[in-house]
Amino acid sequence: MPKVKTDKTAPEWVGVRELGQRVSRVIDDVEAGKPVIVTRRGRPIAMMTPIDLDDLEEHVLGHAAEFRLSMLEAEEALAAGEARTLDDVLNEIGEGPSPAGSRARRQTGL
Repeated sequence: MPKVKTDKTAPEWVGVRELGQRVSRVIDDVEAGKPVIVTRRGRPIAMMTPIDLDDLEEHVLGHAAEFRLSMLEAEEALAAGEARTLDDVLNEIGEGPSPAGSRARRQTGL
């Protein structure tokens, strides 16, 4: 899960119209660590929070339905012995573990 930077303050509530009128200031506030809840007719519809750029790809892929389904299928195949990890293949051919291997294991719990 991506790291969210916050300063532990209560989120600011901003209506869609107000957001349109002062989008640069709101984005500056979010970038500074202040979460913002966007409302339409007083009802919350979105939340803006800052995200660590190093974790952006992980966040996007983690929320993509196709990617999540593919990961679940891969984990099931590994558990059933129908697939091998990249690290296993690299170790077998004498190349050692992949740099991303330990990170991937931490994320999936493998």
